[in-house]
Amino acid sequence: SASQAFPRVWGSSAWKGADGPHRFHSNPLHYIRNHESWVGQFSRVWKDFEYVRGLIMSGWSRYDHLAILAETFPAGVPAFAMSMETMMEGIAMNGRFSSTNVALPCAPSIENGGYMHGCGF
Repeated sequence: SASQAFPRVWGSSAWKGADGPHRFHSNPLHYIRNHESWVGQFSRVWKDFEYVRGLIMSGWSRYDHLAILAETFPAGVPAFAMSMETMMEGIAMNGRFSSTNVALPCAPSIENGGYMHGCGF
């Protein structure tokens, strides 16, 4: 079994830049769904391994080496905050990101493609 060969495991996810070569804006719903999937996976299989070390989250600058820059860091900050809150809570947030709403004076949305505007940081 995989747990015998790899007793200690990590997961990997992204909070920006990893959802296509032509992305010019943040798409937080894409990332949030992936994080929620990792939360579910960890909660199902954690006892099969000696350690589930954690989740590595990256913010890609480019989709690949030939692509233009992905969304910039400031454009991705709300998605980063929602991603962190999802992983720290360890549950599906269902669009309610209370810590993100406090940290950034705005209400990030995962509706309508997840477009966010008016956030201050």
